[in-house]
Amino acid sequence: MCIRWFFIKKNCMKHLLIAMLITAFFSHSSAQEMQHLLYDRSNGYLTYTIQYEQIKGSQFLFDDWKKATIISNNGYAFNNVELKFDMYINRFVLNKNDTAYLVNENTRLIILFPNNKDTTAKMIFENGFVSPGSFTEKNYLQILVKGDVTLLKYYHLDLIEYTEYNDPVKYKRFVPVQEYFILKNGTTEKIILNKKKFNEFLQSKKAAIDPFIKQNNLSGKDEKDWIAAINYYNSIQ
Repeated sequence: MCIRWFFIKKNCMKHLLIAMLITAFFSHSSAQEMQHLLYDRSNGYLTYTIQYEQIKGSQFLFDDWKKATIISNNGYAFNNVELKFDMYINRFVLNKNDTAYLVNENTRLIILFPNNKDTTAKMIFENGFVSPGSFTEKNYLQILVKGDVTLLKYYHLDLIEYTEYNDPVKYKRFVPVQEYFILKNGTTEKIILNKKKFNEFLQSKKAAIDPFIKQNNLSGKDEKDWIAAINYYNSIQ
């Protein structure tokens, strides 16, 4: 019995050791994968440096760090990371140990939580979209609606020069710009949020969608109207 117990105990210890080694291996592999997938190593450096200190206005969508989830192209999820979105270069910046890094621009999907205390409110950003000329496939756009018709929002900044009264010096400032696009049947079209374009877009399902539009008093003049209408539009068979 003692000999049998010795071999059982030895066997258990062997399996435990193997399990510990596997755990350590995958932990190390995960750390390595995070290094390779998250950080941009282009130009031989990792850190992100603010270069716009002489320009008025902020380059960030939100000035404070926001909780986020990064989904790598192979489906690996990095949860509870802290990000900012630099709209001028259209890149996400990662905070790790109080050092800022550029997120690898090949990362396809990012979920940003604008309210760190409310994880139900989220902003989904993705790249790889066909461009009508306003952006590139590497640029991140916010997905407002996804389906047969996808509604996209493109944040970027215009850099303008200006002068102040009785001051000959020319200054620079960022001007936020938001553009909207509809992706349907593989074609991306820029849209203006107004009543005319709203009615044109809904024309193909006018009879089915008109009662919904009237009931909810949608005019198409703002983002919320378009989100509601396209969500309903996608639900109509």
